[in-house]
Amino acid sequence: MKIYEFISNENELYIKTTDTLFPQLSKENIMVFDIDTTSFEAANGCVFLIGTLTYEDNTLISRHYFSESISEETEIIEKFLDIAGDYNVLLSFKGESFDIAFIGKRIYELKKQNSQDRDLCDKLSFLYNKLQNIRSRSYDVFNEIHAIKPYMDFTSTKLDALRAKFGQKVKERVSGENISKFYVEHIAANKLKSLLEITGKPENVGFIPDYDPKPIEDELAHIDPDAGDRFLENILARNRENMEAVLYLMRLSHLFVMRQGHFNICLETDPISLHIQERDFSIDIPLEICELDLKIFYTNFKDYYYFPAENMAVHKSVAEFTDTGSKKKATSKTAYRKVSGSFIRIPNAYAKSDNNKASNRYKTDYEAEEYYLPVDDIKRLDTEKLKELAYYCVLDYAKEHLKSVLI
Repeated sequence: MKIYEFISNENELYIKTTDTLFPQLSKENIMVFDIDTTSFEAANGCVFLIGTLTYEDNTLISRHYFSESISEETEIIEKFLDIAGDYNVLLSFKGESFDIAFIGKRIYELKKQNSQDRDLCDKLSFLYNKLQNIRSRSYDVFNEIHAIKPYMDFTSTKLDALRAKFGQKVKERVSGENISKFYVEHIAANKLKSLLEITGKPENVGFIPDYDPKPIEDELAHIDPDAGDRFLENILARNRENMEAVLYLMRLSHLFVMRQGHFNICLETDPISLHIQERDFSIDIPLEICELDLKIFYTNFKDYYYFPAENMAVHKSVAEFTDTGSKKKATSKTAYRKVSGSFIRIPNAYAKSDNNKASNRYKTDYEAEEYYLPVDDIKRLDTEKLKELAYYCVLDYAKEHLKSVLI
């Protein structure tokens, strides 16, 4: 195993984003990590590179633990878990769904491959328990992005697309699909370099003996001796940029915090607007009042009868005393009555949220996608309901004004 170390230029971004997400936590207790593997399937690949991004002595350091041989996989996993155990928060992009899960599966595969080695199996069992321990400290930024994607019009949640959207320069590096091939070539190139140093002859010395997850017939004579250096340079840069990308995605930290309800809200009435304050971030969202003729649709439509002549629905507690021929059971489309007054358009996501599914709907007609609330109803919302409305209003606003909510 070799360890490569670099100083990151994203010191300022790291401080700002972690200040927002983890205000009570020391910067030295947070670590960003990313793994690289030769396959997306643990049974057919291995972990050959694990990167960490940590804050030490006011400097952001990226370290990369790289296996020069397939046989070093257990060593870099052990090294990573030893380091990770010292941190309170482990930041990643898809770390929960991929990185941590992949390491766990690789430990299982390694135990299966070495079932006769009692000492190694005991060590791997110990490493698996350590992995479960750090899982509880994981903070996966992908989960936050995925939660707001439906409201932000993100066309993709792939890392490179998000990196560009949030301001990180995206360079073409080694693609995930080709990593396995290039890693094999890296191992082969190193072997060829060693051979040339000894013999000075680029002889064909056969196949690569220690690459077994997916046997590939790469002969050393067909490998460029410099290919290994180029791959190493590119894969280390890619790994570092992927970790720094987590910080760029954390530029939406204000929204992540707001999703948990950690902000203050005030409804201003002249003119009517929402004033939102989250630590050092504040924003005012104006609420436009419209004088409209709408319909209020009752979600509990089974409790209503529809009267075609009056073009309205009446609750069955009153309608049961009317003539049977003048009414019929209401449906979701006919359980309404007409209303006029002052309304404010509300975000669709707020109207459709789990907390509001049972609420009556104010719309122009049943098929309309625009939802409204009477101004007086908004003024009567309790703090929690007002915060929920504010959160979805900010998401709506951020779709058109993304820069205004970025750290």
